[in-house]
Amino acid sequence: MKKIIALLIIASCFWACSKESSTTTNNNNTTDSIRYVVNTTNAQNWSGYYLDENNQKVNVTDKPSGWEIIIVNKAPKPRPIEVSAIVMANNPGDTFSIETKIFVKTGQIAFHYYKGVSKLAETSTSKATLE
Repeated sequence: MKKIIALLIIASCFWACSKESSTTTNNNNTTDSIRYVVNTTNAQNWSGYYLDENNQKVNVTDKPSGWEIIIVNKAPKPRPIEVSAIVMANNPGDTFSIETKIFVKTGQIAFHYYKGVSKLAETSTSKATLE
């Protein structure tokens, strides 16, 4: 009887350890891709930042409209995802726009659009949480 109880305890330990391991793997799923996009119209090249695959801020400078980057998430979830861009109009009084977008495998999950008329710098930031 003592041998059966000992075997049940050992089997329970193995089952609990394997369940904990699979939960950790699922919370850090590296198959999630994140795509950041920045578009501008009638504006100077933009500068800003995005949060990379390890959830670290990466500065971006002097990029043209249509910029995009795709990364594969390596950070534990839930985690924030964010892209921010700042631009100025080409000429005083020009109408310009800037938009930031975030996509994951389910589609677009964040969008921010700004349209303005000025020579002042304007910012567009999209934020979301990867679950």
